[in-house]
Amino acid sequence: MKLSLMMLVACLSSAVIASPTAYLPIGIDNHLQLQVDHLFAISTGNPMRKPYAINEIQAALEKIKPTHPSLYNYIARQLDRYRGQKKISRLGINAGLSSKKAQRIANQRGLTSSEQLQGSLESVWRPKSFILAQLGIDYRASSTNLVPYNTFLAFSSNNLQLELGYKEHWYSPFKFSSQLISSNAKMGPSVSLSTIEPIENWWRLKFDLFYTRLDTVKKGIRHGDTWHDGRPHLLGTHINIEPINGWKLGFNRLMQFGGGPREVSFGDVVRGFIDPAAKDNSHSKDDRDTELGDQLASVTTSYHFGIDFPVEIYAELAGEDTQGQSNLSLGNQATGFGVFLPKIIENIAFRYEYNRFKTGWYTNHNYRFGNTNDAAVIGHYAGDQRKFDHGVPTEIHKAAVEVFRAIDTSWGLSLASISNKDRSLYEKGYEFQLQARYIWQDRTIESKLTAGESVFSVDYVQFSSAVYL
Repeated sequence: MKLSLMMLVACLSSAVIASPTAYLPIGIDNHLQLQVDHLFAISTGNPMRKPYAINEIQAALEKIKPTHPSLYNYIARQLDRYRGQKKISRLGINAGLSSKKAQRIANQRGLTSSEQLQGSLESVWRPKSFILAQLGIDYRASSTNLVPYNTFLAFSSNNLQLELGYKEHWYSPFKFSSQLISSNAKMGPSVSLSTIEPIENWWRLKFDLFYTRLDTVKKGIRHGDTWHDGRPHLLGTHINIEPINGWKLGFNRLMQFGGGPREVSFGDVVRGFIDPAAKDNSHSKDDRDTELGDQLASVTTSYHFGIDFPVEIYAELAGEDTQGQSNLSLGNQATGFGVFLPKIIENIAFRYEYNRFKTGWYTNHNYRFGNTNDAAVIGHYAGDQRKFDHGVPTEIHKAAVEVFRAIDTSWGLSLASISNKDRSLYEKGYEFQLQARYIWQDRTIESKLTAGESVFSVDYVQFSSAVYL
């Protein structure tokens, strides 16, 4: 808590007076996101959280302007839509066909393959130098759901940005998944506070805090020996630093607490944050009613090097609760490793990510539906590929090759596998995906073919095509 107050004082006393920044939406316009990933790998390094802030993309752009003019011009032109000078930033329509058995699509806010038609709209507006409004809406015709993403009102003061609305959070340098929180589930409105620019004399420190409430769950919150209806609370914190040029460290916490008859005070939350082993791990049946809830934590790191042959490596160590009654020992550990080569040869990029987590992830004895929102796991998408409430150990591999035909055209091929460590219930799951991204008559076209076999031995195929204006 003292550290949080120190960071707040540092931001308020900073000489930086910044306007609020907009964000690049997660999972929209994949070609642009690939080019931005390439940009970071050859300049300022991999950000430790998403969505990417437009001001941090702009800072990276300035570093490559003399050496990579084509990449600079393409990304700078695409960022114009997020500077608040256009009433409508982007319009899109996505049509899809799939096999009969619906599959949840990873990192798409609870979307399933049964959705045949989507329409999206984005806008950014700056009425004042210290106020920004960003809008992102995904309409799903089959389910008649309206899903907001990156829809919020932001206010800035010195180097702080306060956001009210549907800002998304992804606390990991990994691109295919995030262990604690990602865009896999759609989330409700939140209050967020973050730095706009890094605090230079604190190892370029950045932080992000948010509070939200999950959707109402029926008979999903335990109190005593009874299950009750209610809405759990969710608090997230992220801090990252850069001790030396090119090497970054991230520290992340997620606290799910309260809801229904489980009353929690502000003091309970503070004590649970400081001493999770005492406040958030019950050791007997009597402790369950006073237990704060459920906590997840992770340490992430990223390092980039090389000029002619750039390389980016990153890793994650996460835990679900603590173990051994020690606040410094992560329980039910999850580990991950990733490598990104943006230029194997002139126009080919390669990325590989590996994740492994032990028992207990995304399940909790006080929350029947665990760490989910609207039936989707809020963290790693592999948490949805198992029987409900089965915290089985899991291992995931995913590799992708991207071929850039031109600055605005690319093809992508990816292969993924999921192995739940209980062969009596699951088979090994596989997925193959082919993507094409190109410009046609000033419109961005993204087509995707996905085929695979789930851990439940169900074959599936999906084809979708999106057009963005």
